[in-house]
Amino acid sequence: MAGNREHLPPGPVQVTGVVNPIKSLDGQWEINLNPAANAMTDNSASAGWRIIQVPGEAMMQGFKIQHDTAFIYRKKLPAIINTTGKRHVIRFNGVYNHAKVYCNGKLVREHFGGFTAWDADITKFVKPGQDNWLHVSVTDRADDISYASGYAHHPIGGITRKVQYILLPDNPVTHVYASAGLTNNYSDGTLRIETRLLQPGKAMIEYELADAYGKKIWNSARSLKQDGDRWHDSTVVPGIKTWTAESPNLYKLTLRVTQNEQLQETIVQQLGFRSIEINKDNEMLVNGKTVKLRGACRHDMHPTLGRSTNRVQDSLDVVLTKEANMNFIRTSHYPPSEDFLEFCDRYGVYVQEETAICFVLDWRTDPYIKYYKTMDDPAFTDRYLGQLSEMIDRDRNHAAVVMWSIGNESWYGTNFQKEYEFVKSVDATRPVSWSFPATALDKGKRNFDILVSHYPAYNGSHSDLGKYEKNMKAELPIIGDEWAHVTCYNTDLSFYDPNVKDFWGRSLDSIWSYRFDVKGYLGGAIWGMIDETFEMKDTTVGYGPWGIVDTWRRKKQSSGILKKRTPRFGCNCRTSNPKKG
Repeated sequence: MAGNREHLPPGPVQVTGVVNPIKSLDGQWEINLNPAANAMTDNSASAGWRIIQVPGEAMMQGFKIQHDTAFIYRKKLPAIINTTGKRHVIRFNGVYNHAKVYCNGKLVREHFGGFTAWDADITKFVKPGQDNWLHVSVTDRADDISYASGYAHHPIGGITRKVQYILLPDNPVTHVYASAGLTNNYSDGTLRIETRLLQPGKAMIEYELADAYGKKIWNSARSLKQDGDRWHDSTVVPGIKTWTAESPNLYKLTLRVTQNEQLQETIVQQLGFRSIEINKDNEMLVNGKTVKLRGACRHDMHPTLGRSTNRVQDSLDVVLTKEANMNFIRTSHYPPSEDFLEFCDRYGVYVQEETAICFVLDWRTDPYIKYYKTMDDPAFTDRYLGQLSEMIDRDRNHAAVVMWSIGNESWYGTNFQKEYEFVKSVDATRPVSWSFPATALDKGKRNFDILVSHYPAYNGSHSDLGKYEKNMKAELPIIGDEWAHVTCYNTDLSFYDPNVKDFWGRSLDSIWSYRFDVKGYLGGAIWGMIDETFEMKDTTVGYGPWGIVDTWRRKKQSSGILKKRTPRFGCNCRTSNPKKG
């Protein structure tokens, strides 16, 4: 971890002495836009408190929040019977963008960053048998490095992702890193596990692996080896069924932690065995076979709650991806929910996961423009590295994640260099992308493995890479992770002649066919997947209807065009050539 952030303990499926270790706190909360000085201890039914839905944006529900002005959420917690031998944790999966958490009027912690998951440990603040209150101060700060409110054309502040009440053992597993790779010419799996306990003591951690049908790989459980406060093991798994977008085979890893011969908790993780490589020809190989990525850029969008999401919509977005014959999603411009990655693992979608950094350059508008030079500012280094480490810590076990992106459309600076060095130090199994890479190369710097080309010309004549991309060839692999912008701006012409949209399909054909046989071109993602329109109580804002589906997930004409023009390639994409029909 970096930036003084903490590991996110995996949510247990079983904790000894607890009926249900994970409870949802979603639903009705209360909000106060003009909190008094005593707001953190105010549990009364005063007029200042109004009902709000969590998760969801405040503005989308009619609450007129302001930049850099704190507003308060509160909720009465479920009945707390006992705290002996247990940790009481509130897990926030996304609060935009600065939060301070209070339990029974006492400050628990604060957090910067609106799109990563983090915990507030309230154990020492709760009072069994009494009413217990949670208050959360939220500020939509204009200096946030994600520029997410600027991008959305309105303050998106609020508790935008689900909230959970988790009971952990007093000595919980802090993290589980499970690397599921391949060996022996990609025929066998390699499983490497690392975990840690806060207090080593007389502990034992055993694990089992089972296939999709529940068949156990070994006759008896294996044990992790202890090294101080850390446990680890590695083993070869013969004859593994590999994971790809076409054949997303998953295995279930089950860990059981005992302390003084008493079971403490059980943790389950889904794993897919696969390898990601960049070969000497700058091709991306999945399990030793060339893969071309063909997909779209996806934002979190809820039709009534804004930059929010839920499990149903996350699953639907993955289904829509597969139905359009796409095999790839870029998470623009922040990490998605863990639910979304779970469905990508299950149904087979390659993911370029991006940390929440956007427009660190002078494109920003007021009031964000004065914070555009954070790329070299040491005061922001912990924010860059902190939320990046939280993203990787939570999501590194997902087979679907095939590359990390350390930021969108920004000028090079030392904080981006530190991001790259951090990623390479903690995860050597995936390549790193970043845009704009030319601003680093112009300074003789390198903070990426894959060149990102935005809005390349349909025939490969130019892109934002300039001199570093000649006829779609470079000394590094290239990905066009924003291309074939969906027609949306010339609405008058669209009404006059609806068939004009078909020319977008022809452009898509050209972009793909010109690049298919270029070994170093990995593929690309259409901008964008979902309309960027926020239907608030009294107005509509956003960049516009630039998606292949609308915010309600209704397919548009461009979705049908995309499906017709996207062949179903297998993992070895050289088996078909669109130039030859």
